[in-house]
Amino acid sequence: MIMNPDENQNIKNLIHQHADRLMKLPGVVGVGQGLHENKPCIRVFLQEDLPGVKKKIPNSLDGVSVVTQVTGPFRSSAL
Repeated sequence: MIMNPDENQNIKNLIHQHADRLMKLPGVVGVGQGLHENKPCIRVFLQEDLPGVKKKIPNSLDGVSVVTQVTGPFRSSAL
């Protein structure tokens, strides 16, 4: 699915508005946009599936689904 430009900008704005708060939650290693069930969503990446962390993450932000994904820690690497 290709997001229309307005939808894409809306998700970017939501991420900008909420990323700092979400990143302060224990175990959250990243926030980005993606697709879930072929619909645009906000993804919250978790280092591990800690008890209680998912309960602190909203199911949606202004009508956009928020989906968690356990990825482990992010590490930078040289290309």
